[in-house]
Amino acid sequence: MSKHVVVFLADGFEEIEAVTPVDLLRRAGFTVKMISISNSLFVTGSRGIIIQADKLISEVNLPKAVSSSMLPSAIILPGGLQGAKNLASASIIGSFVEEMLKAGKLVCAICASPVVVLSPLGVLKNRKYTCYPGMEKEIEAYAGRDWKEKTAGSEYSSKPAVFDDGVLTSSAAGTAAEFSLEIIRLLEGDAAADETAEKTLFC
Repeated sequence: MSKHVVVFLADGFEEIEAVTPVDLLRRAGFTVKMISISNSLFVTGSRGIIIQADKLISEVNLPKAVSSSMLPSAIILPGGLQGAKNLASASIIGSFVEEMLKAGKLVCAICASPVVVLSPLGVLKNRKYTCYPGMEKEIEAYAGRDWKEKTAGSEYSSKPAVFDDGVLTSSAAGTAAEFSLEIIRLLEGDAAADETAEKTLFC
C-alpha cells in the first residue's frame, strides 16, 4: 500500500513549493492529495497560477481520521507569505499539525510556513529548523507575545532542508526538490529517494 500524503493549499501559496512535492512524490509511488482550505477547489498561487485541488477541507473529517488511525503519512504546508498566513488562520490546520505529531506522523513545511504556521503552535520549540532566510527574525511577529516560550530551545539552520523529531522544514522555492526528495527518503528510504532523483536528473 502506497504512502498517503496531503498537501494543503491556500490562496497565495508558492506554486513551486506545492507542485514539486506533488510531482516527485507521485513519481515515487505515493498517493498525494491536494486539499483546498477554502470553499473552492480552485486555489490561486502567489504568481497567479490556479491549481485545482482534489478535495475541500470541509470534506475532511479529522476526528474520524484520528479515531480510525487514518491520518496521512505526512502533511505538507507550502510557503508563499500570504498562503502561509491563510494556512495559519485556519484552525483545522493547527489541529492537523498537532494530531499528526501526536501520532508520530511527518509534518513538512517550507519557506514562510515554518515561522508563520508552525511557530505559533509551539512546534519549533526544542527543534532545529529552517525557513526563508530572514523569516527566522520574524518569529515574534507571528508566534505572539509568548513567542519565547513557544520557541525555547529552537535552533535556526541555513541548510536547505532540516529534519528534527517528526518535523521537516525547508527554505524556499529553490529547495523544493531537495525538500521533496527528503520527504521520500524519510517515508520510503534512501533507495526510493535516490531512484526518484536519478530518474528526474536531480542528482
